[in-house]
Amino acid sequence: MKSINLPRALSLFALVASLFLLFSASGVDVAKSDGSKGKSKSLKLAGSYKAKKTCGAVRVFIAGKKAYLICNEKGLVLLNISNLKKPREESSLLIPNPDIQGSHYRFQGLCHNKSYIYASDDKENFWVIKVAKKKLVLTGKVKAPETGGVVMRFTDGWIHFGNSRVYIDSDNGVKIFDVKSAKKPRLIKEIKIEKLSSFKLSGRWLIAVTDKGLSVYNVSSASGAKEITFLERKPNGYCIQKNLLYLVRFVRDRKNLIIYNLSKITAKKSKGECKLEAGSVYGPYVSGDYAYIYFWKREKDERKLYLQCIDVSDPAKPEPKGKIEVESEFDSILARDSFVIAGTKDKKLYVIDFTDKENPKTIYSVSLPYSDKEKMTLDIDGKYIYTWNNNDQIRVYMIPSEMKKKKKK
Repeated sequence: MKSINLPRALSLFALVASLFLLFSASGVDVAKSDGSKGKSKSLKLAGSYKAKKTCGAVRVFIAGKKAYLICNEKGLVLLNISNLKKPREESSLLIPNPDIQGSHYRFQGLCHNKSYIYASDDKENFWVIKVAKKKLVLTGKVKAPETGGVVMRFTDGWIHFGNSRVYIDSDNGVKIFDVKSAKKPRLIKEIKIEKLSSFKLSGRWLIAVTDKGLSVYNVSSASGAKEITFLERKPNGYCIQKNLLYLVRFVRDRKNLIIYNLSKITAKKSKGECKLEAGSVYGPYVSGDYAYIYFWKREKDERKLYLQCIDVSDPAKPEPKGKIEVESEFDSILARDSFVIAGTKDKKLYVIDFTDKENPKTIYSVSLPYSDKEKMTLDIDGKYIYTWNNNDQIRVYMIPSEMKKKKKK
């Protein structure tokens, strides 16, 4: 029997381990699948981008072949991602603060359309920035009292663009700016809302949530906004699809999914409603005929986390369907018809197939090189899944073939 050269064996082991760590950090992902046959599938990495340390990116916004990065040191950065293998910085905009020598305004967040970026800063200013071919051009500015810094209260829905207007969270509610003139944006109205938690905009509807409940406003009028109704009790979650409002809230000590027709909404009458099996419910996330919730449930001595599908093809009769156990809490969730793309707190990217509503299955599970302390965010378009953390790293994956096949049907 041959003797083992221990030093050589240890060196080979160290080499293999170092290569594994190198590949994991540089974009070669470790994929897992809990499918019934135990086969492993891997999402194809289309490209990645790591901003320079001096950039200090804190927020990322995907806009087709462009990405906008809000950076502490470089202001607003325009990133060209048309070539995902080699993303490149095309322009940056740093606006000096004349009141403080050597200082600059720090953008808090933004919304955008094809031609313009609308942003607020930490000094109560509202900016209009034109997106030229390869350049960011400062176009207009107006004071935005009581908006500086308040964005940090919540991350879901604080600045929106719609109908040539921009809606921004403020200390006392929501401020509405008319941006038909990019050079001369103007404040046209403030909706007074006490203790605003979050708001969302969809067409003519603005949904605002406070500690006391949920208000529905019609913002299509020239005057700015009109409150249509108020629903008592703060919902656990809510979303809008077309002309329907979906929300999860307590009803007689249980949580229900409730659906309202926004055109005929009243506090006393809903369009549809169904009971949910657990108390700690989050969501809903709605796409097409599918609504998704996730919830904690105690089984024996264990507390388990589930993601569940609800059939909302008939809004008057929503019906809970199958569920799947998930190992970690969610950072971010996107619903696309019968598929859910989920980023978890243990920094994995899941693609879950609910085509068979009673028997969902995970078809991809990819580990991501993000810190556990950083929140992960997701976006999706017709070809790609975008992931990024709160720091400065963007990773782009090809949409799985299963989702493309589903789309063609």
